[in-house]
Amino acid sequence: MIKRTLVAAALALALASGGAQAANVVDTGTPSGPGYSFDKTQYFAGGFSLLGDSIINSIQGYFGTAAGHVGISFLSDVADLPGAVLFSTDLTTTVGGAAWNGVSNLGWSLAAGSYWVAFTPDYASLYTEMPSGAAFPLIAYAQHRDSGNWQEPLSNLGLGVRIDATVAAPVPEPTGIAMYALGLAGLAVVARRRKQA
Repeated sequence: MIKRTLVAAALALALASGGAQAANVVDTGTPSGPGYSFDKTQYFAGGFSLLGDSIINSIQGYFGTAAGHVGISFLSDVADLPGAVLFSTDLTTTVGGAAWNGVSNLGWSLAAGSYWVAFTPDYASLYTEMPSGAAFPLIAYAQHRDSGNWQEPLSNLGLGVRIDATVAAPVPEPTGIAMYALGLAGLAVVARRRKQA
């Protein structure tokens, strides 16, 4: 009985201290409202928080496309607006209606904290739209216009964003591990004394 308890306790410690999990850390749902102009003169970013250290696997935005490219970037948070670019990649697009568009296999490592994801098209002559009205909007949105600076929009845009990441499991505190080991040692001593008696 005691041996089984010791084995079960050791397995519980091993499972509790290991591993990371892949999950959608952001999923606004598919927007169904009117669209905002989305071209090189006006584009958008969404603010969100990561609760743990994460490796970003994929990012998607819900927008219409033209022939060209859309830059997808992660930016730092500076005074509740997008700051410096931390990671960036490029998505080649063709003409199409609003749909989920994105990139995968990124491997971008970020610590817990607040960030922005930005979608920046190079579309010049043909503008497209980013629909609004997502069921679960991000904590903040910002828009970038010809002025060259990020600015807060007048209302919550409710644009569509999905981010999949592998979130690191919390590392057990050293004192917690020591207490657990001390408890296991105590169980072993009790088991040995019972066996001798």
